[in-house]
Amino acid sequence: MGRKYLPVRVVGNSMLPTLQPGDFLLVKRTQDFFIGDLVVVLHGENKLIKRVVDEQQNQIWLSGDNVRESNDSRNFGWMDKNQVFGKVILRYWPKIKIIFKVN
Repeated sequence: MGRKYLPVRVVGNSMLPTLQPGDFLLVKRTQDFFIGDLVVVLHGENKLIKRVVDEQQNQIWLSGDNVRESNDSRNFGWMDKNQVFGKVILRYWPKIKIIFKVN
């Protein structure tokens, strides 16, 4: 099964202003999430950090907080929930910040 919590480093500007490039996050390996949560999804070879905007059956619609610079569901459409790697719990570097939902 592996570790339940894993570190993830933010790359790129798609989650500004919520997350900055170089931030380090603690991600809980789970598929238990809700609209408004930040999740890490597996998209090809990449792990993307996005916000859950909508859920329908076994699919989710994802968006970056910085929509001008985000590669998200507007580009790749609905994603299967089984592509969710985990839910962002907190940012632990450079300064601890609990990650809360927008709504």
